[in-house]
Amino acid sequence: MESKSQQLATIMRYCVTQSPGLAAIALWVPYFVSETTDFVAFTDGRKIVAGPKFWDNFTRLERAFILCHEILHVALRHVPRGQFAYRKSPQHGHLWNISCDAVINHALGKMHWLQAPEQGVRIEQVLSAEALAKRPASSWSAEAIYRELLSEIESSSSDEEEE
Repeated sequence: MESKSQQLATIMRYCVTQSPGLAAIALWVPYFVSETTDFVAFTDGRKIVAGPKFWDNFTRLERAFILCHEILHVALRHVPRGQFAYRKSPQHGHLWNISCDAVINHALGKMHWLQAPEQGVRIEQVLSAEALAKRPASSWSAEAIYRELLSEIESSSSDEEEE
């Protein structure tokens, strides 16, 4: 039986062979397996770490989706681009991460060789129908989603204050 590190390498090879464009990025991003904490996967913007939950309840194609998801966080520089949000507050950092996840998952959802996990963030769940009517899902950037979510929160806060 393959070790988790070998399984992760196998998943990476699959992703690289399916998408040469992704390969150009993926081959430069180190990836590791961690057993120390309880998470699926994360990136610090330089490396990818697969946690204990990466191996639980996900199919091979869902694991490939998760790995590609983390690779795109690195490629799109979401961690350094989001420093402004993390400096404001943990809540702003969380909104930024949701915004980035929605953009990435929307893009990866078009890849027939991947399978999105059920619990992934969907742009249609994050943005209101009104916002999506103004602009198609594929034209939203992480920054635009983040601003829209902040605007919705501020609007609902001011509505509550008026009541």
